[in-house]
Amino acid sequence: MLTLPLRYLVRPLCQRMTVSLRGQHSAAAQVPDHDRPWTGQDSLAQDDPEMWGLLKKEKDRQCRGLELIASENFCSRAALEAQGSCLNNKYSEGYPGKRYYGGAEVVDQIELLCQKRALAAFDLDPALWGVNVQPYSGSPANFAAYTAVLNPHERIMGLDLPDGGHLTHGYMSDVKRISATSIYFESMPYKLNILAAGLSSQVTVDALVRSIDQCQCESVQLIDAGEFFG
Repeated sequence: MLTLPLRYLVRPLCQRMTVSLRGQHSAAAQVPDHDRPWTGQDSLAQDDPEMWGLLKKEKDRQCRGLELIASENFCSRAALEAQGSCLNNKYSEGYPGKRYYGGAEVVDQIELLCQKRALAAFDLDPALWGVNVQPYSGSPANFAAYTAVLNPHERIMGLDLPDGGHLTHGYMSDVKRISATSIYFESMPYKLNILAAGLSSQVTVDALVRSIDQCQCESVQLIDAGEFFG
């Protein structure tokens, strides 16, 4: 969040939002940058050159590097415009037609449009399916999936974190349960067969089935194999 200098806050509003017309053709009319009234119309480069410099530095880093991190992506120009638009000003807790605050008429239309497009993208019947398009991260999404089908302390399996899995797959060390998933559920990870990687997916699937047998298959309620197959 950009900080607003204290001198702008303590200055009367009429002085902050207007510029004196006296002597506008004189040298005194050229107000130094640090005394200019704040209008909220300056670009980031004007308002915070230091932050603007870091932003350009990060953009250059992205152009020159490739990390191949599954949770990262290169955003399109259109999406950046939407994210940086006036929609960023609106607080819209709740769901369409059931907001906690007023002024959400247009936001409701936008969210309903996103829901319609999401269902169409997966060729789903709106009469049979609902969809939540609010932008949560993968961690609470995974936890929501777990709690939908599991009771506390039931068994889950997920790809082990050192093998490319995720913390939400229930990772824990020998001395500590690291994630909320491993605290609320009993997790047993499966690992990659490094020697067979890339040769045959069936080999690793067989190893996965053996892991399930070892942890008593009747206690296995959910297997998160998304990273393995994806």
